[in-house]
Amino acid sequence: MVVMVYAGLAAVLSPAASANYDNCPNGYLCLYQHANGTGSKAILPPPNIYWNFSNVYFLNGVNANDQVSSVYNRTSWCAVLYRDNDLVGSDSSWVGPGQKRDYGYGQVESRFNDVISSILFRTC
Repeated sequence: MVVMVYAGLAAVLSPAASANYDNCPNGYLCLYQHANGTGSKAILPPPNIYWNFSNVYFLNGVNANDQVSSVYNRTSWCAVLYRDNDLVGSDSSWVGPGQKRDYGYGQVESRFNDVISSILFRTC
């Protein structure tokens, strides 16, 4: 694994560029660049209170801001994803412990595909 630090924040990135939900480590939240837990990924370690995705990069070097298409929450925390930086936006998506969320086209929450910019970890 590679750990990248941006503006005092750390994101752990997997060595596999073609990821799927099955390779998200226990205790972390994985962001995927494509639907169904595929594409490049970034792994966020809680309990950081929140992350702005302008400081998070996928393994392929692409900034995660407005590029997330699926999420797998393997933490014991609830994750709330927002459209804008600093936990702002007209809408949010909750992903509970152990849950996977696919934002790809045709999915129930497809309105979040490639628009998520920040995340809050909180107790459920």
